[in-house]
Amino acid sequence: MNQNALIDHQKAPIYVSKDTHNRLKAVTQKRGLKLWVVADRAILTAVEKLEQQPVGAEPATQ
Repeated sequence: MNQNALIDHQKAPIYVSKDTHNRLKAVTQKRGLKLWVVADRAILTAVEKLEQQPVGAEPATQ
């Protein structure tokens, strides 16, 4: 799949803390990856985990 096809330019950005952004930027640059691709996959994984939890349950921190 073309990675650019994953971008929805009509949506607002998701904001993260400065520390999270800096860590994500550093690790993706070190490994030669695209920051937005790694972030998209990480968010998708987190959403999938939340979808599996019962409604009203506290989100897992790990």
